[in-house]
Amino acid sequence: MARCLQECYGVTTNTIVGLSSERSGAVLIALLGVLKAGGAYLPLDPKYPDDRLSLLVQDAKVRLVLSTSDYEHRFLQLAGLSVLTVDAHVSCFASFDSRSLRTSCSPSDLAYVLYTSGSTGVPKGVMVPHLGVCHFVSGFQQIVGLVASDRYIHVSSLTFDASVMEMWSTWSIGAALIVCDIFADNLSIFFNSYRISMVLATPSFFSVLKPADVQTAKVCFGGERVSLALIRAWARDGRTLYNAYGPTECSAVSNVTVCSVDMSDASSIGPPLRFVREYVLDEYMRPVPIGILGELYIGGPQVSHGYLNQADKTAASFIANPFQPGERMYKTGDLCRWLPDGSIGYIGRADFQVKISGQRVELGEIEFKLAEVKGIQRCCVLLREDTPGQKVLVAYVQVGEQDLSYVKSAEGQAELRNHARQYLPRHMVPTFYLALASFPLSTSGKINRALLPPVATTSLDDVASVSDEKQAPRSPAEDAIRSVMATVLNVAVSSVGVTDNFYSLGGNSLSAIAY
Repeated sequence: MARCLQECYGVTTNTIVGLSSERSGAVLIALLGVLKAGGAYLPLDPKYPDDRLSLLVQDAKVRLVLSTSDYEHRFLQLAGLSVLTVDAHVSCFASFDSRSLRTSCSPSDLAYVLYTSGSTGVPKGVMVPHLGVCHFVSGFQQIVGLVASDRYIHVSSLTFDASVMEMWSTWSIGAALIVCDIFADNLSIFFNSYRISMVLATPSFFSVLKPADVQTAKVCFGGERVSLALIRAWARDGRTLYNAYGPTECSAVSNVTVCSVDMSDASSIGPPLRFVREYVLDEYMRPVPIGILGELYIGGPQVSHGYLNQADKTAASFIANPFQPGERMYKTGDLCRWLPDGSIGYIGRADFQVKISGQRVELGEIEFKLAEVKGIQRCCVLLREDTPGQKVLVAYVQVGEQDLSYVKSAEGQAELRNHARQYLPRHMVPTFYLALASFPLSTSGKINRALLPPVATTSLDDVASVSDEKQAPRSPAEDAIRSVMATVLNVAVSSVGVTDNFYSLGGNSLSAIAY
């Protein structure tokens, strides 16, 4: 295949070749063929809309897409683009010379380009060189210790950099990569039938499986923050658990830690991998003390080349390392802190920072605290304005089916609210707590915040009714105050008791002034 790509399509060093197919052995062979020819692969999800596929192909100046017969039609209308269906040309590939093919690739040449979403609505193509992939594989293997007899399941889309971990950590030591093409009810059967020994996926993926039904020796969480509840659920039967962290811009993984059932802080993503340099800095680029929140910056050989055709964004995110002359470091946008044992504690995204009554609030900090409550598998907090002029913090909590009714009850709501009150300032305590059996997910397996349900208008009365036991007014003055609170909060007067807290019911200083 590599000779075909070179001789018939002119693929050479740093030529970007599109790959578009569902997970399959054929597309993995195509991927290896692209690299063997010296090119770099660009995953193109066949489920993407036509406009997005066209945008990525044009931005990366792709002239060749390798696909399968099922998805060839998605690209035929694009001008100047050749489409090679790998499943239909097996005999053609076999006709080319099979002797070892030499290329002029160097460690700094591209291995792949992966597009991530951009804050301005324009996706960013991250250019990852071979050097970054090699360093990641070496560091990851040093901790996880895969062996040739391992059977690693391939469940991630090629557009998600977890696939890089699945493929290269497996192939580098000669283990088996098992391509999974089924989901939901049959997953447990698939795991056990193929004797899967290693799986890496998002916590959201693991939350739909029953740990007792999956006989897997090694489990690695990645892509999202993991909760203590999920760790404890999967820490059984001698299973080894890992938590991996890393931005696409730093070759998929920069930190890995071993999780245990008795760990008290699920925020730990472990120390940096070998040769990775990490810094937690304040807004003035000064290192912060242990335990203090700051933004994580990453340096070292795993830092990618930047964003394809976006020099301004590359310059903004890949900056000179003031602590290591001649090196660049990546500005992650992640809020972290050093832990006493030398590990990094991940709190959340800096771009999930909001302002409430003029005060900055890190939504990740609220999520981290609520995830400590027993039974909470996942948590996501949003600042919503479903009612014009009324901004409220809404906590979405994912719980098991057996806990749904409790969390929705007055007692369960009170437990969540009291836990938040115990550890967070008043302005950071969510007004609403919505219990869900599962979260809507994006194609990469992460929580799709845009699809989380809005707070129903009736919830205002619901929150008021479960806050505390109601106490009737004891004087005309208390009755007048109760009426004012109900008017400002837009709830029934009967839902407000004289012992209720105005702020806990969704009020704030601005709404009080507006009245």
